Amino acid sequence: MSSHPKPSRDVDEKFLKQMRKLKCLCCGYPGPSDAHHIKSKGSGGGDDAWNVIPLCRGCHQEIHRVGFESFLDKYPHVLEHLEKLGWQYVGDRLRPPLL
Repeated sequence: MSSHPKPSRDVDEKFLKQMRKLKCLCCGYPGPSDAHHIKSKGSGGGDDAWNVIPLCRGCHQEIHRVGFESFLDKYPHVLEHLEKLGWQYVGDRLRPPLL
């Protein structure tokens, strides 16, 4: 059985460090925050301002536990923030900004 290594991913440590200093977008916890990627790095999302939001550990765990759609239903202000960043729903899928 052959194992293929994961492709290396670019990491913008300076940007992520700044993101971790921000308050949680959901509950306002003052930090430190986790940098949550809207489009996962495994799906090709990067460390870009339009793709990362600051979440406290509890909210970050919740988004992964309940799923993105349920999370946005509970926290509509997060969806409003994403729309300001250029994200939009096309049908039933959230699409990243056209860059």
